[in-house]
Amino acid sequence: MRIVFLVNTPFHLYKSFIISKLLKKTGSDLIIDLINIEDTMNKYQEILNGKKTPWHNIYFLNCQNRLYQTKKIKQLKFILKSNSFAKKYILDKKPHILVSFIDHHFFNAKFIDIYKKQINKGKYILVEEGIAPYIKANYHKKTGFLKQGIKKLIGVGNIKNLSQGRVFSPNVALVSDMRSLSKGYAMGAKLIEMPKGPFPLSITNEFNQLIESDQKILMLNTVRNSFLFLSQPLSEDKLFTFEEEKQFIRELGKIIKTYDLKIFVKLHPRDSKKKEKIYNDAGFFCLKDLSDVPIETLFSIGVPKAVLTYFSSAAVNYNIRNNGFVIWLEEIFCRKKNIRQKQILIKPSERLIKPKNFKELQQCIIKLKKINVNSITINSNDHDWQLTINSMLDYVKK
Repeated sequence: MRIVFLVNTPFHLYKSFIISKLLKKTGSDLIIDLINIEDTMNKYQEILNGKKTPWHNIYFLNCQNRLYQTKKIKQLKFILKSNSFAKKYILDKKPHILVSFIDHHFFNAKFIDIYKKQINKGKYILVEEGIAPYIKANYHKKTGFLKQGIKKLIGVGNIKNLSQGRVFSPNVALVSDMRSLSKGYAMGAKLIEMPKGPFPLSITNEFNQLIESDQKILMLNTVRNSFLFLSQPLSEDKLFTFEEEKQFIRELGKIIKTYDLKIFVKLHPRDSKKKEKIYNDAGFFCLKDLSDVPIETLFSIGVPKAVLTYFSSAAVNYNIRNNGFVIWLEEIFCRKKNIRQKQILIKPSERLIKPKNFKELQQCIIKLKKINVNSITINSNDHDWQLTINSMLDYVKK
């Protein structure tokens, strides 16, 4: 039986590693392939070269992460190249199971579409990657009929520009919290909840060794019992201007100085280089050389006092998996711009805090500053993860 994983980000790679390792332990005769889609994954080509991995074949496609930001001719080349690869792979390898973490990206959508048409009894599994299942699906602009026709003609996937998890109906969807899923996500799928608690610790350690992140792990130990800010490419993705984002960072910096805080920043892989200086000038401490490491792999080592973010999948994972404190800044930041596109549906709690203004944010920080997380230990739940993957495989093999 052949299984293929579609991977767009380092976090997808990490979860693919976990699921692949657990699949190998089921006793089934499996061939598992890995397709790295975006150009941001190219750095792993050298890292994985010659290493022992759970994958039989590993491919790197070098597709542009933000297709609309490239020139039209280059866009067309990406589309034609990726479609050609998808058709050839599917017809040659005939995978029994396709696993993807997103379905709205132009390549993922086209690959899934071709797969469903060519492999009659093929099974498609959608694995949750972060906040998409828990936000209102109104953050993508609708595409007009003319644009849909042009996209269909040149072979673009997801011509209607549907939100993540709503382009195709999977056979199975792995999610963290069924009760908080937004309407329409993974419609018609057999929902299987992933275990509560952290990702498998033993496999996480293997992954860290595989990607040679030992020195980076030592660096993250400095975050232990401090605040960690997860940056987002807001101005780079044209959600806000650079000046608007800079001003917000400076406002957070005032709180840092007022309460004598130590807040580390993990820059996003798409953050511009000039943003690091803005953070440093505002009083943050930037963690360097961590952009290619999924932060989730390190939370069990350097447990922060709290994670702050505008909106971040990694923060949701920290809250759900590690029961960690998260300060969700979306309400403050988006209210200043009168934007409501990403309202998270996971309800506020003692550990997922959504301040509505800077006064509430200050009160929250004062409270959390007193908490000591050095005594927190992460209990392994590897056995529960194995049972979950066994259940998933049994269902799709029916």
